Amino acid sequence: KIIAVSESTANDIVNQFPVSPDKVTVIYQSCDPSYFEKITEEKRTEVRVRYDLPNKYLMYVGSMTERKNLLSSVKAMALIPVSERLPLVVIGARTAYTDIVVDYAMTKGLDKWLIIANSVSNNDMPAVYQGAHIFLYTSLYEGFGIPVLEALVSGVPVVTSNVSALPEAAGPNSRLVDPTGVEDIARSIIEITRDEDLRSEMISKGRRY
Repeated sequence: KIIAVSESTANDIVNQFPVSPDKVTVIYQSCDPSYFEKITEEKRTEVRVRYDLPNKYLMYVGSMTERKNLLSSVKAMALIPVSERLPLVVIGARTAYTDIVVDYAMTKGLDKWLIIANSVSNNDMPAVYQGAHIFLYTSLYEGFGIPVLEALVSGVPVVTSNVSALPEAAGPNSRLVDPTGVEDIARSIIEITRDEDLRSEMISKGRRY
């Protein structure tokens, strides 16, 4: 028997290897129970001050590799009017790709909108998630996408890719976009930011999903 973490991964296994679909069973992952706990406003403020985070921000979590496609989210920020633009807090391991993203942001005058948080502890991650306005995850490929699940459980609207397993992880009430479609990403951020009713609906239905 082969256990796959998503239907997308199950399909990949069958397509890439001489395996019968009958041998593959999908069992979805969960995330750490700490993400299900409601963090107090006092604790969220304490964590925000500890890591010098802004009061309102977009968020990305994950290793900074080319596959994760963080650059598309940064490019989308340039298309958002400055009066509505929110800083993007990035949490994850630095790689050579990080320099590409940072260099692009500096070239386009977006460096003050890009915050790469340092050494955020696992204990503080639920508070950082719950303080985010929108979660961005425009990865080019995922076998599942646990950060998306962590965001949904934390009560944060999700904008993610319409490829691989991400539609399964995010559910029908997240905003699914072409990960290379910078205009799509920007439009989704703007619409969710402007429409509080839409944002509230995404949060409640995302949690339920």
